[in-house]
Amino acid sequence: MIQIKQPIKIEENKDFLSQAVNERSLDILARAIDLFQGSFSLIIVNCNYRHLRQKLLTSLASKMGLPYTEIWWREAPETLYKKLQDVWEDVGKASSTAATDNISALMCLGLEQTKSTNLDHLENLFSDANLFRDRLKQQLKCPVVIWLGDRELQQFYVQAPELVNLAAPPIKFRLSPMELSHTICQQVSRLLAIATDPEIPLFWQDTQIDSDRQSLSFGELEFARRELRMAHYDLHQDNSQLSSPELEAKLDFALGRLMRRSGEAITTEIYEESQGELHSVSQIYYQCSLDYWQKNNKSIESGVVLFYLGKLWWDYALSKVRQSQSAWIKAKQFFQAAIAAFQQADRTDLLAKYGGAYSDVLERLKQWEELEIWIKLLLPLHQQQTLELAQDYGYLAKIAADRTAWMQVKEHSSNAFLVLKTKPTFDKNFDDQKFKFSWLRLREIQLGEYQLLLTQSHFYLGEMELAANLIEPTIARFNRKYEPKLYIQFLDIFHDVAFAQGRYLQAFQTRQQQRTLEQQYGLRAFTGAGTLQPKQLPSNSNIAELDRSKFDIKFDINISEITTSGRLQDVERLVTRILSIDHQLTIIHGESGVGKSSLVNAGLIPALLQRSLTGQELIPIKIRTYTNWINAIAFELYQNELDQKPNANITTLLNKFQ
Repeated sequence: MIQIKQPIKIEENKDFLSQAVNERSLDILARAIDLFQGSFSLIIVNCNYRHLRQKLLTSLASKMGLPYTEIWWREAPETLYKKLQDVWEDVGKASSTAATDNISALMCLGLEQTKSTNLDHLENLFSDANLFRDRLKQQLKCPVVIWLGDRELQQFYVQAPELVNLAAPPIKFRLSPMELSHTICQQVSRLLAIATDPEIPLFWQDTQIDSDRQSLSFGELEFARRELRMAHYDLHQDNSQLSSPELEAKLDFALGRLMRRSGEAITTEIYEESQGELHSVSQIYYQCSLDYWQKNNKSIESGVVLFYLGKLWWDYALSKVRQSQSAWIKAKQFFQAAIAAFQQADRTDLLAKYGGAYSDVLERLKQWEELEIWIKLLLPLHQQQTLELAQDYGYLAKIAADRTAWMQVKEHSSNAFLVLKTKPTFDKNFDDQKFKFSWLRLREIQLGEYQLLLTQSHFYLGEMELAANLIEPTIARFNRKYEPKLYIQFLDIFHDVAFAQGRYLQAFQTRQQQRTLEQQYGLRAFTGAGTLQPKQLPSNSNIAELDRSKFDIKFDINISEITTSGRLQDVERLVTRILSIDHQLTIIHGESGVGKSSLVNAGLIPALLQRSLTGQELIPIKIRTYTNWINAIAFELYQNELDQKPNANITTLLNKFQ
């Protein structure tokens, strides 16, 4: 565990003073709510930290006799007036007594998250509330408490001045410099502890870091840094005696990482490439952190920050396919520097943890000789790590495939396959369903990769029956949503095997399916040879980069193809007709081959998924077999529910649709 010295030395009575002020402010808030029971009042609370707000709300509940109702804004598009009105009406309907007898106040929470998702939405929300201030006074018969940070409060003053006039001055809650210092130290200590823990797999690292709900967000961390610096100046002492350059370096690393992962920060991130150089706010944070670690010969911390700098280029290469070559080279350079830092610190366990990212970059650059040398170094380090060891054998198989050494491909892919067939046992520290799901998903993808390599080796060695017996069940069993490009490769090799065996119809049908999926995932333009399908976004399956937050496959309308075919207007007319209560049945008819299936699959279904009917979610169901259409509908509903909740209990879902 990395130990962090306290960077700020301020008398402890400052901490006690802050607690006393917060306690007094909490009493004022409780009295204000109690005073206006049964009538409207607006109370503004100024608090910049979520974990402090949660503690205050818990304490407030114990001080008040009546419960309050929490109203959360996250990404919801509702206006402030409409949401408050709806909640008030729902509370009144839920009880036989008057609504004023059931709740003490309406607590408006999470408005800072609304700003993070849409910069304009918070301004509109406040402006709209300002326009409807008189209706709020007339219709709401309880205090309304709005919790705002400093930035949101300033915006509230600008956008809703008349509404602000209805309230007393804001009730303020603060953390003392000692509390802020302690909170920041804990957070950055935990961050670096996880990053340097060899037992936490790289694919799970960022998810594990983000799992702490008490940690400060990007905006909170930035604000905390400013408050600490202001505290230094207020004390009129030398800043260097009160602050720690080491803490500053850790803060820079934490802020750079949050910049890349936080929706709150991503809206302000600058991410562009100029003359072969990447310019982003994250890079600036990382570089400032790296400068300190390198100057002080902190090899482990330097290696971690260098890895995340390489990840910036990795992300850029994945998003900019046409300019990816130079980006992969930059990522390689940073990963090389990270490896050198870990070697200097004699941390072979961290080489094993972060080495997979370097292997992946070498494969993408097709630098096979260098990759072979690197894998031979990693093999002894990965003997106790199932996924990593199998991936090493997989890389050796790919190197052999590039050399057309098919016997070696067969040997290495068989070794990888055998490693993964071992029944997994999970450490008690990772007895987490989401972790298990992520691990098993990666295992399934890797099994598919090695079955593909093994099938290719059988094919090129002339063992057609073995190839067919291996790839056909693989296609039937593999979930193509996990890795669509891999599934398309399955179809490609199966086409070749079927054609070589003289099964020409199967080969033709497989090729048609392959072309359709390539169009569907944006890998090929639609040419008319097949059925046009809704576009989907492929997932990223690499072990070093997997993020469970990106598992969902999203649908999009094939705007370019639908427009080119002149069907966009048809889609709009169909949607309007279906959503209308005047038409209970719509029949699409036409000769075979004119594009009816493409219109439905690629245009109508994705369009309906983006609409709602009187506030209800629409679930389009496609049925091709009509012998038992009730069961077919139930199955499609069950499949939709399973797609939305992959970790759900299957028995519960089956009972739900019986």
